[in-house]
Amino acid sequence: MSTIRRQRKRLVRGVTDRLLNWRMEENKLGWLLILPTLVVFAAIVFFPLMYSIYLSFHSTSGFGMTLTWVGVENYITLLGQDVFWQSLKNNVLWTIGTVSIQLVLGVAVALLLHKSFAGRNTVRGAALFPYMVPTIVAVFNFRWIFNATYGVFNSILLMIGLVQEPISFFGYELAMGSAVMLGVWRFTPFVVITVLARLQTIPPSLYEAAQLDGAYKVAQFRYVTLPQLYNILVIVILLRAVWMFRKFAPIYLLTGGGPGTATQTLPIYAYIEAYTGLRFGFAATIANVMFVILMTVGLLYLRRYYNTGGTDVEA
Repeated sequence: MSTIRRQRKRLVRGVTDRLLNWRMEENKLGWLLILPTLVVFAAIVFFPLMYSIYLSFHSTSGFGMTLTWVGVENYITLLGQDVFWQSLKNNVLWTIGTVSIQLVLGVAVALLLHKSFAGRNTVRGAALFPYMVPTIVAVFNFRWIFNATYGVFNSILLMIGLVQEPISFFGYELAMGSAVMLGVWRFTPFVVITVLARLQTIPPSLYEAAQLDGAYKVAQFRYVTLPQLYNILVIVILLRAVWMFRKFAPIYLLTGGGPGTATQTLPIYAYIEAYTGLRFGFAATIANVMFVILMTVGLLYLRRYYNTGGTDVEA
């Protein structure tokens, strides 16, 4: 009897050892498979981030990149500059202005394109046109259309008598508004595509039930469409806010950050410090502050989203 028990124990021990060995081999295989991803992530994300932080604690001179340790001096200098706060204010105005208008306009256009009408597919394709146009082409067209001297838009306004003299759309007062207008025209199609894709997945039975309850169009939008769009709008707002906050090319090509600092945002400020002033350490400081701002706002935004039970809404 004792011999049989010993054999059973050896058998169980052997099976357990083989399972553990197989599990360890499986874990090794798992790590081996994700190793290329980790290497790429470290090379294109982790290393640049760490080097940017390292660079921000140094001052640089010229293209020789001779580094001199200055500690947190760059951060103290940056936070004490009026031009930093002006650039941050411009950044916030640009981001809020473009994202809010893109959101309202994008949802409205998506609702229209969700309706059935002749030529709908052609109109849907045309709605993507601004998103496909290269930024430099869009900017040159804007500068030509809204130019105060020879712009088409000013010519039309003068012709129909709405204004007595050309409007300086790129002057100090209107330059930011013109930049926001360009950003809205250029990037609204992303919101249209995303919202339209979500609209097409809403079950028609929800609208039929709302109609049976006596809900009109406005009530259907309020109690059916909007809750169904909630999750996708949260993601769209987050993505668009992050992307617009760090946009460089549209504003720089349109106004160069001017007149003065009227449209100078933090990316333009960092570019000027790096490639005009050759202060790469200071430019890295600006980039790191932008990163901290985006991370903080993004985390607070997502925390509020999850605390309000956002995931409970059917996606």
